[in-house]
Amino acid sequence: MGVAGAYAAISYIIPHVIKEAMYDSTHTGEAYIQELLHGHPHRIHDSLGLHQHVYRALVRELKMYSGLCDTKHVSAEEQVTIFLRLARTGLGQREARERFQRSPETVSV
Repeated sequence: MGVAGAYAAISYIIPHVIKEAMYDSTHTGEAYIQELLHGHPHRIHDSLGLHQHVYRALVRELKMYSGLCDTKHVSAEEQVTIFLRLARTGLGQREARERFQRSPETVSV
């Protein structure tokens, strides 16, 4: 393997070995949820299509009857919010990953 081959191999391998966080904004999904829950009452309805009391009841019911629970990194509330936001807005997965600062493995359809 010549110098060019070695360079090509290193150029290919480096991004797979040295990882850099892509979703590192301070505007996390949890912060977004808190803004919706504590902000103007119409904001949560405009964003998710539900009034606050309905959203809270939905999360509670899903936890009680469907087994929804927090994962190691994503709360049950954020899981529901991601789903509702995708359903309400038709938001693409890339936009949802950026909005909630989550990986493709977390935000998928």
